[in-house]
Amino acid sequence: EGSPLADAVTDFELHLRRDFNISRVEAAELASVGGDELRSKVERADCVYVECGNTFFLHYYLVQTGMKAHLQAFLDRGGLYVGSSAGTICAGKTAAIALWKGWDNPSVVPKIAYDSLDLLGGRSFFPHYSSQWKSLVDSESTSLDHEVVTLTDSQCFSADESGERLLG
Repeated sequence: EGSPLADAVTDFELHLRRDFNISRVEAAELASVGGDELRSKVERADCVYVECGNTFFLHYYLVQTGMKAHLQAFLDRGGLYVGSSAGTICAGKTAAIALWKGWDNPSVVPKIAYDSLDLLGGRSFFPHYSSQWKSLVDSESTSLDHEVVTLTDSQCFSADESGERLLG
């Protein structure tokens, strides 16, 4: 308690309880937790919220901790994944999307393949989209073999057993 992570989790947990009837929120800083402890936290949670920050740092630790396997089991049992900014990019097929804007420094962690979580069947996500990024997305997306979903700061992409939809 009293740390920025604990305060953010408390605020987010209150929002989840009120708006989504989700009560079990577990906090984990991927750079300092892994293995059985991380698996246990994911198993106990109703929602996994993957925060913003440096996409390459987040991607590196998602891969290094084995979080992808934990998340797949979590989603298979009906868990809710919420990604914000870097967490949105990492939900997609490739974290290389973060190279396009140049906002995140990839050298903060050792370089690994940019294959990411691919939670929604072969799509990548470009958050913070606005008209200023249209030509960049149009030109860069031609090098990919999959769809890039652009999301403004007031949009989200939702997928569940009833289908997929862009909201906002």
